[in-house]
Order: sequence, then structure tokens, then C-alpha cells
Amino acid sequence: MEDFAHAALGRRWRHADLADLEHIRHAADQLWEDSLFAQPIQALLHAAYANASLYALRSAAHKLLNYAQQARNTWIFVRTG
Repeated sequence: MEDFAHAALGRRWRHADLADLEHIRHAADQLWEDSLFAQPIQALLHAAYANASLYALRSAAHKLLNYAQQARNTWIFVRTG
């Protein structure tokens, strides 16, 4: 909390400054803008959303392949007895 207050409100902040919620919200917004994280995070979320169905399909396909391999191994074991 103190790290945030120092970064958002400056090094001379006081605990009483934390009572002004509008000022804190404004300071947090400015700190967020200065961080330049918005664009990379948005790009990351967009890529994850765009590829989510592909990852789910790939996972299901791998699971099916695993089940098929297990069934094949069981069939070979039973057949060769």
C-alpha cells in the first residue's frame, strides 16, 4: 500500500491523503496511463480470446489420441495374451 501511495501521490503523502477517494482514483488512473501496460495487456487478452477455441480443440484432440493409444495397447495385450 505504501509503495502505491508513494508512486501515485508522491513521496510526501500522508495516511490522511488516502481518505480522498476521488484523488486516489485519479492518481491511480494517471499511474496506470504512465505504466503503458494497457496496450500490451489488451493485445494479450485479445490473442488469448482469439485462440481459446483452438487451444480447447487441441486439448480435446490430444486427449482423444491418448485414449485411442490406451485402447490400442489394451487390445494388443488382450490379443497376444
